[in-house]
Amino acid sequence: KTLYPVQVNNKWGFIDRDGNHMIPFKYDFADDFHEGLALVMQQDKLGYITKSGETAIPIIYDEAESFVNGMAIVSKQDKYGIINRTNATQVEFLYEEIGSLESNPILVADEKAYGYINEKGEQIVPLKYKTAYDFKNGLAIVKDSSGYGMINSLGQLLIETKYTWLEPFYKYGICKAKNDSAYGLLDMNGGIILPFKYDNIGALKDSMILIAKNG
Repeated sequence: KTLYPVQVNNKWGFIDRDGNHMIPFKYDFADDFHEGLALVMQQDKLGYITKSGETAIPIIYDEAESFVNGMAIVSKQDKYGIINRTNATQVEFLYEEIGSLESNPILVADEKAYGYINEKGEQIVPLKYKTAYDFKNGLAIVKDSSGYGMINSLGQLLIETKYTWLEPFYKYGICKAKNDSAYGLLDMNGGIILPFKYDNIGALKDSMILIAKNG
């Protein structure tokens, strides 16, 4: 049965599609149900309830996100970790940032660097990058002191970290990149498809690319 979070007199609760009050209006905030649990707030703390209104996970966390694949990112004492549906800690509270749980492996960061872990908290890619992004289609953009590059899910460099900027691959296996002040295109092995001599390259659409070059 679908329940909807609504606010009445500055308090949140849940109603059904007919407007019947199903869960009391006693929360400072309430989110939609995800995987059978809804994120709620009381006294600036966050936890999770079931559709019967029972507290499934104590309302003790400073920050929290909805469940994805049986896991949720939460924080306490200024550190992020991952819990499961029984509130067991799946990834220890060690991180300054945790990326999307739909990314595999999962992006994490400490005070110094970014890297990647699996769902058990085991390190897959060492925390060594200045900046990094979630995996998409098995690839992730990373940056070290030399520049931006791209790795696969094993942490192997597919595109050398030497570019001023990179964008994710288009469906045709083409990556828009910037080298110093000029744009070009790379293939999935880092090979140059279009030389780095253009002032701009537009979005790839219907296998056509808009490029611009001054002079």
